[in-house]
Amino acid sequence: MTVTILERVAATVSTKATWAASWTEQPLLEAMSISEQAAPGHGSAMLRYRYGKVIAPEIGARPADDLAATIARGGFVAQYVKIVVPDLGIWYGIMQDISDDRHGLLGGTVASGVEMYTAFGLTWLLDQAKPVLKSKVKHASGTWLIDRTIPFNAGTDGRSDRSRVAWKNFDATNKCFTDSAQAVAPTAWKASHAIEYLIDNFGPKNKAGTVLVPFVLHADALDFLDYELPMVDYDGQSPWQIISALVDRKRGLVLSTTIVADEVVLVCSSQNAVDITLPSGAIVPANPDQVTYDFDNAVNILNATVTTTILTRYDQVVVLGERAGSVFSVRPGVNMEADWTTDQQTAYNEAATAATGYGALSDEDKAAANLDRRAADDLAAVFSWWRVSKTWNARSDTDPTSGSAAFAFPKFDDDGVEDLVAFANVQVGGLRFQTYVPLRVGIDYAGAVTPATETADIKDADYLPPILLYKIEAIRASGDAGWVHCERINAAVETASAKRTREFSVDLAVRDDVPGFVTKVQGGPQHYVAANLYVANSSFEAIPAGFGINSTAWIATVYMQQDQYCRAQFPLEADVPSLDLVRQLVLRVAGSYCDYLVPGTIVGVTNGQLVLTSGGFVRDDRERLQDLARLAFSWYGQTRKILNLSFRAVVSGFAIGQLITTIGTGASAEEINTAITSITYDLHGGATSLSTQFGELDFTI
Repeated sequence: MTVTILERVAATVSTKATWAASWTEQPLLEAMSISEQAAPGHGSAMLRYRYGKVIAPEIGARPADDLAATIARGGFVAQYVKIVVPDLGIWYGIMQDISDDRHGLLGGTVASGVEMYTAFGLTWLLDQAKPVLKSKVKHASGTWLIDRTIPFNAGTDGRSDRSRVAWKNFDATNKCFTDSAQAVAPTAWKASHAIEYLIDNFGPKNKAGTVLVPFVLHADALDFLDYELPMVDYDGQSPWQIISALVDRKRGLVLSTTIVADEVVLVCSSQNAVDITLPSGAIVPANPDQVTYDFDNAVNILNATVTTTILTRYDQVVVLGERAGSVFSVRPGVNMEADWTTDQQTAYNEAATAATGYGALSDEDKAAANLDRRAADDLAAVFSWWRVSKTWNARSDTDPTSGSAAFAFPKFDDDGVEDLVAFANVQVGGLRFQTYVPLRVGIDYAGAVTPATETADIKDADYLPPILLYKIEAIRASGDAGWVHCERINAAVETASAKRTREFSVDLAVRDDVPGFVTKVQGGPQHYVAANLYVANSSFEAIPAGFGINSTAWIATVYMQQDQYCRAQFPLEADVPSLDLVRQLVLRVAGSYCDYLVPGTIVGVTNGQLVLTSGGFVRDDRERLQDLARLAFSWYGQTRKILNLSFRAVVSGFAIGQLITTIGTGASAEEINTAITSITYDLHGGATSLSTQFGELDFTI
């Protein structure tokens, strides 16, 4: 690259009170220094203004004074400032504070001193704009603002629950939030969409709602920001805070600004020296502005320090999402067991029979007393509480029962590759059934399942609750096994069919204390679902004909997260070099799942017959994690080089986001491959310093 030394720095400073006004040159306002910064920082400048009885030197276009003149205080706080340095460029900002070094009254009448102003770059306006507390949403006749922030890619209601399916909420036509009630196919927010949404709707405005300073996204930025966002909640943050986070450091990106025709243009640069092809096939472009610099023979170098460290170099990047999960079926006597004691069951059957005065009661009162006793807290578990068997063989269940049913939890190797015929090591007692299964209404899970089957947002629908089916009398003589949903046992009672006389239903709730669940009869006593275990004390409390169901006549489908994770790594295990110590960087990415639907699992019931699945992954985010591992390793897999370079002059030729690939030449050449994130020009002292601070980028954010 070519670096030009500016022999004479004649900065011209102008100010104005509003962005729409015209610039007024301020020849007595002297630019001392300018600093340009990559996000999340702001550029800054220091300016000096002398007042009192002074003979001002040459400043910018203003010639030196011959005679002393009386200069009043400046009063430039809150004004926009433009600093023009020929052959270097133009810097824009807004003056935010002043330090007034008072020298007293000259001759007892003229106040004298020096004002030092600090100005921040125009991105400061995005940081000081109103916090984002509203959302622009689509409605039947157009769009409007609501007084609630909706996270990107978390559904229009803004919930972040795992059981929420309809997560896409971007309207590509109106560039706002939407849902399937307002748009046929909501799409996912990409980083570029979100940034344009923020600067279009929440940029700095005056009281009348007029835009103060227009911000736009550079067209080339789309090459780097064309990726789908995870769920991003930003309530109460400034637009600049949100934008700085959206330019994802995990992807090695740098955000800077430039001014074009009175617009502040957000520019995105890459830390990649070459294009990177990700495992998904996507390509992350190389930085288009790459330079080499040979300064070994330069005489104007004040300081040139290259910091090399392996403290933050890793041999492998591991990316972990959420715990891997499985949807599978369970039934009593196979992989589930009753979780009440024999004494509790005996006490339930005996009920209030031993209570004082019981014998003198009428049959109706005896029945009532017995039901009251059976409803007491100490008997709540009887015929109701179930848990995973203590001798569970780690297999799912199907119908008919098979000892060779598939294992419930696939085993994942270190590369995140599944083994569907092996069982993952788990601590069963530490696992829990979830309050949902990652299946939803309207999707056919009977055949082979792929992640696309589940993730296509064809409708707004939450995941299903756990499925509990009871086997009762069949209505039809053939092709009907009599299976019904627990909450619909009484669905056909009004038909007066002799085969559908039950007036009760059953609710299912998962347990927090053990891997299990609770079944609760609604509209009748609990023993209606334990006819084979219940012992009536007299005919007046016998189970009505056609009401009883055996305690083992059920099968359930549940979702459980195991002790391995949705994971990926780069390099793969076989490609890691032989080292004394393999250093791993572990990144965690919330909201990334790998959910397996075990073959043979019951996914529903039709005409009394169980519907079984061929199985497959219903949610698989491993490819996204593989991409992230590859991106992170492209930087963490190399020795860090941070360049700090200072010149004894103001020089031009450098820019924020520029990727310095090498320094030196020949035998002294050294790879740097980091982008410039800070440049400071000391206009008064005649010096320039720059830094490439890739070492500060944090891929875990």
